[in-house]
Formats: sequence, C-alpha cells, structure tokens
Amino acid sequence: MINIILCEGIDDATFIGYYLHKVSNEPKWKYDTKAKFTEFYTLPKTKRSIPQIYTRSKNLDDRVAIWPVGGKDSFKKVIDNIMYLNNNFPDNCIDNIFIVSDRDEDDVKETLDRIRQYFIQNYCKLECLNNNKVNKSFFNVDDEEYEFNIIPIIIPFEESGSLETLLLNQISCRSEEDKIVVNKAKEYVNDIILNENITNYLNKDRLKIKSIFSSTVAIINPDHSTREMDKLLMSFDWQNEYEIKNHFWIIEELLK
Repeated sequence: MINIILCEGIDDATFIGYYLHKVSNEPKWKYDTKAKFTEFYTLPKTKRSIPQIYTRSKNLDDRVAIWPVGGKDSFKKVIDNIMYLNNNFPDNCIDNIFIVSDRDEDDVKETLDRIRQYFIQNYCKLECLNNNKVNKSFFNVDDEEYEFNIIPIIIPFEESGSLETLLLNQISCRSEEDKIVVNKAKEYVNDIILNENITNYLNKDRLKIKSIFSSTVAIINPDHSTREMDKLLMSFDWQNEYEIKNHFWIIEELLK
C-alpha cells in the first residue's frame, strides 16, 4: 500500500520514523534516501518540507513517506498537493493519509473540523473525521469513485500541548524521582521566562516545551544532553512506553 504520514516539523518526522522502524515486523521499515515514492510521480519538496521515504522491500507499492510540512498552517497546501496526485493518478492513489499534529492550545474537534474542510475543498466525500481512527473518504474521477483512508492523530488526546508533552508525561510516570525532575525542569524554564532581564529567548510556547524536555533529558540522561533535538527524541525506548503506544498504536497497527 502507498502511505503518507504528514507531520508538522522535522523533529516530529524523526520521532515517527524512529517509532515506525522500532514497531514494524521484519523486514523493518527503513529510511531510504535513494528510494522513489512511486514509479508514477514524485512528491513536491521545499527547503522546509522534504518527504522522507521509508521502504521495506523493492516493491514500489509498499512505501511510507513521512512528510514534515513545515508547521500546521502548511497542512492545507500539502493536502491540496496530495489530492492533486490522487485525482491525476487515481489507480495509484495514496491509500492511507496519516495526519500527526500537535493540538497546542486548540480543541481537538476544532482541529479535526479544520482538516476535514481541507479535504472537502478538494471535493472529497467525508461525513466526519474522528481522531485516532480510520476514516474512509471518497473522490470521483471520470464518474468513477475511488476510496482512501484519512487517519488523524491530534496529540495529546486529553490536554493541550505537543509531542514533547507526551514524552514528558511518560518520563514522569517512570518513577517519583523522574516526576520531580520534570517538575523542577518546568520551574527552571518558567523562572527564565519570568525574568525581566531575559527577553530574547523562549518567546513561543513550542520553544518553552522543547526547553523543558531538553532540560529534563540533561538531568536524567546527561550523555545525550548536548545532542541535537532529533537525537534527544531518540534517547529512550519510547516504543515500549504506555503514553506513546496509546497515541501512536494505529500507526503500528496499519503499518507493522
């Protein structure tokens, strides 16, 4: 099957690729810089948005593209591109479209409604869109109907935040000591934000949560503390942890 996982940024793509590789059966999904997505078309790319192709065989019908779109405001443009490809190559359309997005301060339903409208504007039939579920959608080409799946994963499910919020929650659940470390990291970052003499840093919520995460890792796993963010995200066996499995199980189920 031809699969695309849309996500916001490169850190998200790195984590999802790591998770996909870890949970897949043999042969494992692997990032392949030389692989073609299909023999019929290539995926568009920009400096901020470069699809990463994962393969597990030489079969061109068995592909996963993890596509960091460059922020949630870019989902519409990429969905437009995908539906353009589906409409022009309906017999080789993309079967599964996963959409992994941070909810930040938004309501999950509002985010789902916004994504649903992106597909409706591309003349897709889509009655409703449910989070962490397979939602069937349809489009028509030359009076023939074609089917594909939309699988949104808006995270976290139960609170505002981002991928790093899930990771911090999981670290907190490991032990009372780790929970204290996470809380102290939050206090440390908040103290910096509230300091009137520091105005050039952490002026966005997404930077704040990334700082809390990296501060936590610097204490509980200092050997990884000087690495770039993508390496920090792979500093634990996340695929075995409840919070991660609870939010990403559907990727494992459909692509393992």
